[in-house]
Amino acid sequence: MRSVLALLISFVALTSNALAQGKPELTEVDAWLVRDAQMSSQFAVADQLGYFKAEGIKVNPRWYIAGTDLPSMWGAGNIHLGTATATITTPGARNRPVRVRFDEPVHHVTTNNLLVRLVHGRMLDARLTCADVHGTRTPCSGGGIRSAQLQPTVHLKPGRTYVAIVDPAGVAPIRDRVGNATPRVRSAFSFS
Repeated sequence: MRSVLALLISFVALTSNALAQGKPELTEVDAWLVRDAQMSSQFAVADQLGYFKAEGIKVNPRWYIAGTDLPSMWGAGNIHLGTATATITTPGARNRPVRVRFDEPVHHVTTNNLLVRLVHGRMLDARLTCADVHGTRTPCSGGGIRSAQLQPTVHLKPGRTYVAIVDPAGVAPIRDRVGNATPRVRSAFSFS
């Protein structure tokens, strides 16, 4: 019993020194970023405010001119995006849904943080459905959501301008697998 207790005390003493140092597991990171305010601003702001330096992490920003290269590089596993971004596909006809595709699985999708509304007007009631990585319908309140679609419950009217918004200000945001909020994305559309 004494030997077990002595072993336990020595283990705690050794691990407490390692934990007290508080060094991050990863000390250097290559961040592949697009020169786009919606996709990369959080890295630039954190770097300028000294967050990474204070945490003991060296960040090497690698800037890309166009964001169109990132999805194929991310899909191939060459890079890892820090925050999930969304792509909005607006409907081509009045009775079609607004589709949103996330570049990595997210959670906490609701009709408050993914919405369609009139420009300078009210939010439209819509039916929200979500799908996982395999395209199988999944509850929007859960995790692992890769795509979502909003079907307005009223027909959209010609001549009016609508806007689809992911993560509007003032509501609980959609979050990626590590807990980062997705950046705000807007897409306006209308019908003639």
